Amino acid sequence: MKKLCFNPFFILGLLIRLALIVTMAPHPAIDWYVPFLDITTTHLSVDPWAVWLKAGGAPAAFPYGYVMWMVFLPLVFIAKLMGFPLQYGYQLTLLAADFVLLDLFGN
Repeated sequence: MKKLCFNPFFILGLLIRLALIVTMAPHPAIDWYVPFLDITTTHLSVDPWAVWLKAGGAPAAFPYGYVMWMVFLPLVFIAKLMGFPLQYGYQLTLLAADFVLLDLFGN
């Protein structure tokens, strides 16, 4: 993994990915996932979907379970505390998952 991380093509790909995180926003993330995470990080609850629906959110906004919700919470919560767009927390979580998968299955 260390050898791969210092490969110039890997670094170039990582820089491109980071640039895309900052400059582009996928519609489902902006329209559904990030608002769901915003509401549910503001009002932590045992049932975040009930909180979301009570706030007027669409039922299809975050069709994943508790594990996915808990995976996204830390970086979204940090982005919220630091005043960054929550989209960054969402997309950096996906990037972290890519690194974990690369480490697990990259060899």
